[in-house]
Amino acid sequence: LSAGVDLPMEQAISTNIRPLMQQTLRPGCEEDTGPHGLAGICNISDLNYKEPMLVNSVNAVGTKLKVAMVMERFDTIGADLVALCANDIAARGAEPLFVMANFSAPKLDAQQAYLVNQGLAEACTEAGCALLGSKTAEMPGIFSASGFDVTGFALGITELSKPLPHP
Repeated sequence: LSAGVDLPMEQAISTNIRPLMQQTLRPGCEEDTGPHGLAGICNISDLNYKEPMLVNSVNAVGTKLKVAMVMERFDTIGADLVALCANDIAARGAEPLFVMANFSAPKLDAQQAYLVNQGLAEACTEAGCALLGSKTAEMPGIFSASGFDVTGFALGITELSKPLPHP
């Protein structure tokens, strides 16, 4: 343990979700091959935009986590997070490029983290964006024993002349 974090568990989760992330790659987006996937890489010059403008959205799934815990359906939480972010970006007339997420829990659970990331990856594929990063954080004493949180952000792109709403 280092600073209260189960590093072997964090590495096991990272290894298990890497194939999910690889399935979502799209033009311009590259897999972060570093040991912990610390940063998403997207080369917008690979995309066909004359005057690209970036659009960002950040969200958390909030109280829907309680429903997921009661139903023991954790894949829906990842999908919900992507939908929240991608819809915000689409509302501005942009296409989502990539999502990065963070899964925090008092004690990391590999199966729970995998299911959340499975939902993230499936929703990213549906939205046409890449899942470029999904970090975990073990935070004892912050959440109740069964609680956790999932947060994330998405980056999108549009032409400078096309963001919505139009003035």
